[in-house]
Amino acid sequence: MLTRSLVKYALKELYAEQLDPLPDDAARAERLLGLTLCEPAMGSAAFLNEAIDQLADKYLALAQSARQQEDPAADRIPQADYAFEKQRVKMYLADHCVFGVDLNPVAVELAEVSLWLGALSADRFVPWFGFQLRTGNSLIGARREAYPASALELKPRDPAAWLNRAGDAVPLATDDENEDTPLGERIWHFLLPYPGMADYSDKVAKQLFKDELAAIKAWKKPFTKPFDAGELKRLQKLSIQVEALWTEHARELSRIRDRTSDPYPIYGHEARGEATSLAFKDALEASLTERYQQSAPAYRRLKLAMDYWCALWFWPIDRAEELPSREEWLWDLETLLLGDTIGAGPSNDTPDLFQLEPDRVEEGQRFVDRFGVVKLETLFRACPRLQLADQLAEQRRFFHWELEFADIFAGNVSGRRGFDLVLGNPPWLKVEWQEGGIMGDHQPLFALRNISASKLAELREQAFHDHPALLTAWREEYEESEATQAFLNAAGNYPLLKGVQTNLYKCFLPTAWRLGSEQGVAGFLHPEGIYDDPKGGAFREAVYPRLRAHFQFENQLLLFAEVHHNPKYSINIYGPQQPIRFQNIANLFAPSTIDACFISNGEGQVPGIKDEIEENGRTSITWNTEGDHDRLIQVDTSVLGTFRFAL
Repeated sequence: MLTRSLVKYALKELYAEQLDPLPDDAARAERLLGLTLCEPAMGSAAFLNEAIDQLADKYLALAQSARQQEDPAADRIPQADYAFEKQRVKMYLADHCVFGVDLNPVAVELAEVSLWLGALSADRFVPWFGFQLRTGNSLIGARREAYPASALELKPRDPAAWLNRAGDAVPLATDDENEDTPLGERIWHFLLPYPGMADYSDKVAKQLFKDELAAIKAWKKPFTKPFDAGELKRLQKLSIQVEALWTEHARELSRIRDRTSDPYPIYGHEARGEATSLAFKDALEASLTERYQQSAPAYRRLKLAMDYWCALWFWPIDRAEELPSREEWLWDLETLLLGDTIGAGPSNDTPDLFQLEPDRVEEGQRFVDRFGVVKLETLFRACPRLQLADQLAEQRRFFHWELEFADIFAGNVSGRRGFDLVLGNPPWLKVEWQEGGIMGDHQPLFALRNISASKLAELREQAFHDHPALLTAWREEYEESEATQAFLNAAGNYPLLKGVQTNLYKCFLPTAWRLGSEQGVAGFLHPEGIYDDPKGGAFREAVYPRLRAHFQFENQLLLFAEVHHNPKYSINIYGPQQPIRFQNIANLFAPSTIDACFISNGEGQVPGIKDEIEENGRTSITWNTEGDHDRLIQVDTSVLGTFRFAL
């Protein structure tokens, strides 16, 4: 029920933003079929399935209305045929409109099956989700953000230096738009070092890995120093190449998506395109994503460069000596991205990395002529740091949204850059290192409280002695936790959350706003922490202009069975920024109350939070789930001032 209500009111806002302004129902129906829906923490795709179901009803209503506007004598869909027509619309939406990401590859497989079963119709058409449902960490990845070149020459303490702020968002432009863009004046953020990389500061870790962490500390200062003129010139050249590769990849991904979207006629919409086999689709996917090819395409080169940047945040402590110097970092990126010739590297070695292939098709030859050929298998032998970055990317599942869905962000799919609707119930999980989680499996006393530090050190040493593999497991668990926290807390990655206690659901909100189109809408189910955090004022300044609806629940009826009954959470609908204006309902216990509040005519007395029921001479107390129009509060700046941030 919570899922249904969240989707319903998110779609209501989406219709107001994107459908209602259109001139007629025919245009609205066509726009609906071109919407892009995304669930960034997908699980079993519950929100996507619910959105498809509600959108199918909306589409059929619009399509029938459009047909009758064109021909008043036209018949509506017979009731007996409605379910059949709706299933076909659901299948079309599943095949063309839904996108999702999840950290767990099994969840991605389950989501595919769930979407297929939810939209299954009599014709047994099966959608292909190869470039729609992806495995990855939605919060850890590179972005289309860049800094002015001048920011790289500033001293580290200067607030305008790249080390102290986030980059500026750079839309993925068309070729025509790029002609007037000063590409050399901006440097992509993932080509730059940050102080939070390999930031391991736990006291126990410093004792266990004293020499390695000392080496990391010695590496970091020269690695993050201001850039000189020669280095800046190299970064400018790399940044121009990155944009060219990105544009090329967006164009290629758009072409592949067109070839892999099969024609599927539905009520009011004729089939378009040409059907292709599953083997053909898989081959096209492999042409982009295959790890080892004779020539790495633009996607693989960009992904590896971004993975390399992410890998520096998660660099293994036991391989500290392999961290790149500033010169090695730039040389590795040039070797990977420039792809035409290769000079002597830091070791004065000149391996043969680039091999032209004689039997390339014309299109492939044009790519080679422009970007050269990079053979990753050979590249990894010459640049072992890049191979380690590739391995860490597989392990940590870094995810680069604007790269993986480049055609979406270029506007090649819907005509709008970004996703039209982002939905989800992101993880409610604090990011913090607790060694008891892994040590407790081998030494239960670690799970107990009030044990002295000296006793813990004794138990730890004994556990490492008794279980030789435990130290490695401890280190890897620590690296993941500490690096994740450093990444999410970095001002360059999540500037709105600076100073706020990191909880994963908070990180999903700015991520969703970044992923949304200009008229995009986001709907999330999450705790109330963003509204009462005493350090979250800056974040709330970004929240309130986007907030459209806030429906606050108490878990007394255990809608979340695994959550205690006291915590509060809410349905939150976000849209484009505007003067503060949103609808608020507090003290909800059941989703049905929301609908009742909107339907109510406002007559009668507003019900209380609890009801007393007399039955057989006994009085029992129940939670009130009735709705009333007067419970619906329209919040603007003035009303919000009355609340004083205490919703």
